[in-house]
Amino acid sequence: MMSTYALSFCVKAYVWQSYIGEKGSFAPYWSGIHYALFMNHILPFKTGDVVRAGVIKGAKPLSWEQSVSSVVAMRVLDLGGLVLLAGIGTFLYMDTFFYVGMIALIAMVLLVIALPFRTKHVLRKSVFQSMVHFSSTLLSIKGLFLFGLILLSWVLEGFAIYSVGRIAIEGIGFFEAVWATSVAVVSGVFQVTPGNIAGYESVQSYALTFIDVPIETGYTIAIITHVFKFMYAYVTGVISFYLTPVSSTVVKRWLKRRG
Repeated sequence: MMSTYALSFCVKAYVWQSYIGEKGSFAPYWSGIHYALFMNHILPFKTGDVVRAGVIKGAKPLSWEQSVSSVVAMRVLDLGGLVLLAGIGTFLYMDTFFYVGMIALIAMVLLVIALPFRTKHVLRKSVFQSMVHFSSTLLSIKGLFLFGLILLSWVLEGFAIYSVGRIAIEGIGFFEAVWATSVAVVSGVFQVTPGNIAGYESVQSYALTFIDVPIETGYTIAIITHVFKFMYAYVTGVISFYLTPVSSTVVKRWLKRRG
């Protein structure tokens, strides 16, 4: 469980580096992702991505717009992968919402592709260039490869629920665990508590009832996996600080730029 969960973030860091196209050290990308994970588990809302953008800007020759746009691009890929996995699982296990999810995913992709060409007269040049870069990358073989790796990262993350679930109850399937993971993580888009406490457990345990896991057992599985994820976020956050030190003053300055 620990190795596959850690590997999932290594894959995400590799995708981020490949998207930017920078051949230097891998460590800042790994640190940036885990800084974000750490911040999202100690503060409400999604504040970690701002720190993630700041870390990579400080470590690489990127402008603030480039670093922010790369983080946004990674979040779009993440959300696309999650919606796809959640949609497939919802169709298989709940027999509903599948087509709504697929339409939403297709609409999101088309919007991302078309937006740069519809807004080129009103966007700043640097922002427009970042959006064109994302659209052109997404439509390329490289884009399909990176999206495939993002899907792989979420599949790897599903091992957490699968591992705990196999101990708690016999017969839980691997894709069932991946689906429950994707649904629970998607709920974190609307995070208002650190680490989406309460929301994560509620959504995941409810999803598990559709594969005949009792609600009490599902809630236990959700709590155990969430505690594990909190511990991982704190440990890797400390490691990230030593790999790529950032002062609290700088972090506060980044958070003020969030708006």
